[in-house]
Amino acid sequence: MNPVNKTKTVFLTAAMMTALAVIGLQAAVAAPGAMKGPGAKHPCPMQEQQLDQETIKARDAFLQETTELRKQMAEKRAAMRALMNSTNPDPEQASRLAGEMFDLREQIRPKAQAAGLSPRMMMGMMGRMGGGPQMGCDGSMMGGKHHASKKMM
Repeated sequence: MNPVNKTKTVFLTAAMMTALAVIGLQAAVAAPGAMKGPGAKHPCPMQEQQLDQETIKARDAFLQETTELRKQMAEKRAAMRALMNSTNPDPEQASRLAGEMFDLREQIRPKAQAAGLSPRMMMGMMGRMGGGPQMGCDGSMMGGKHHASKKMM
């Protein structure tokens, strides 16, 4: 192979590798299934539909009635998070906490159904009461190490 052909081969190989790298990075950065376009936002559960006054009153009464249960749930989640982030998590203690959290959810669920709150609305409220990372209205994760900065994009 003469030097001119060798140079062309090296140049074409480098160009092809660069193109593949750019395509791979584009695929990695793309958000599959995300809403596209300027100003596109991921809808929040409470923003998808306008709530009537009756639903707002029922939701507020439910939140008032379950304040202590939701506080206990938040405390259990914080304890579980601390336990799981420790260097040597105790499986029995984690199991006990998970059971207690399940029992609290099962105390809250019938109260929500009695108030006429939809399961979708409950998902939003149950997510907020835990204090853990949640999906933001713009599709980014909020809270703790998952907090998405606007400067990242």
